[in-house]
Amino acid sequence: MTIWLSWPLHDKGLKAWMLPDLVVELAARGGIALTVAEVILRTIRARYRAGVIEHSLARLQEVKQRAESRGAGEGGDSTGGGAPQGNGGQ
Repeated sequence: MTIWLSWPLHDKGLKAWMLPDLVVELAARGGIALTVAEVILRTIRARYRAGVIEHSLARLQEVKQRAESRGAGEGGDSTGGGAPQGNGGQ
């Protein structure tokens, strides 16, 4: 899976020290779906020390709970669906 970021991270105020931080932050901002974020975190689990991914998954769960409490009435969906990724098939 390839995720294309069409904007510089620093221009959007994103600050991430490690990939798991970036994944959670993007999901929180609606840049990637929560389900995609969870798959990414579980896929990279073996590359990090014990506890790192578990912590990120706990943070992702908090993001999911906030999204569910806002409801679907504010645009998007509770799974964190944001802007489509990729080049739109072009």
